[in-house]
Amino acid sequence: MWIDAGARLVGGYCRTRPAQIRQLAHAVRP
Repeated sequence: MWIDAGARLVGGYCRTRPAQIRQLAHAVRP
């Protein structure tokens, strides 16, 4: 959703864990 809206940088907050970051990276990589 964020990438489709034009976001170029997506991050997390205090409770974002490494596994969640890996999932996010996998989802947005071309």
